[in-house]
Amino acid sequence: MSNKRLEFIRGPLNLSNDTTDGAFTDPISGQKVPGGGLILGDYIELTDAEALTVCDIPTGILFGGRYRRIKLDAGATVANVLKGNAAFVVPGSSVFNVVATVVGVALTPGTYLVNATGGGGTGAQISVVVGAGGTVTSTTLVNGGKNYTTTPTFTLAAGGTTNATFVVSMTINDYIVTTSDKTGVNLSQGRGVFLNVITPGNYGWIQENGIATFNISAAAGAVGALLTPVVGTGTFAATAVTAATTLFFATASDTPVVGPIRGLLELPVWPS
Repeated sequence: MSNKRLEFIRGPLNLSNDTTDGAFTDPISGQKVPGGGLILGDYIELTDAEALTVCDIPTGILFGGRYRRIKLDAGATVANVLKGNAAFVVPGSSVFNVVATVVGVALTPGTYLVNATGGGGTGAQISVVVGAGGTVTSTTLVNGGKNYTTTPTFTLAAGGTTNATFVVSMTINDYIVTTSDKTGVNLSQGRGVFLNVITPGNYGWIQENGIATFNISAAAGAVGALLTPVVGTGTFAATAVTAATTLFFATASDTPVVGPIRGLLELPVWPS
């Protein structure tokens, strides 16, 4: 994904709650404002001064760091999508690519939608074109689906003597995020922190490095305390630096108190 320049951003990052990845929704009029070619996964790196120009101050001040264009999974718990709460990679994988390995024999010509079977997830679908010769001539991924724990299968019968079968490639949904309470969430796959409320299924921004705001629900320690997500809510607990944990998101820049504080995000670097 590409690093967008500031002029690509057409509204406050922390008011973004959009129905498409490439456009912002004006918070007053509700109208879509073109986003200058944004796509899911794009990011922008800002200085403190630049961040102030693309934030809604009543919602919260943004600081210098990297911000990522994401989609909030439709199954996320909206009550846990709050400014300063943790965002995680959606569990499981999705289908990335499908190629016919057996093109079939004597299939009925036409275009077919084929749903995936197995794999533990839902929603993956391909479009398959069978040509006049009765074999598969093209395959297009319609929907990658979500939450697959193993590779699903696609099979096209279409009246032939030999079915068409396909090889499936999978990918982790790096840029689709969810809340900590969802079944299967891997707490070691923290993606960043939410900037504002986003409707499940919509697009917005999260922050993934730099100084950020954290929503603290349990406070201990001092400046430099470890900030660790609370399972079930996505708020953060501040613990002394001597506490043993490998799942912390950040270190506190302010003295920990219950409520919003600043912290330095220290998550692993994710794909650009």
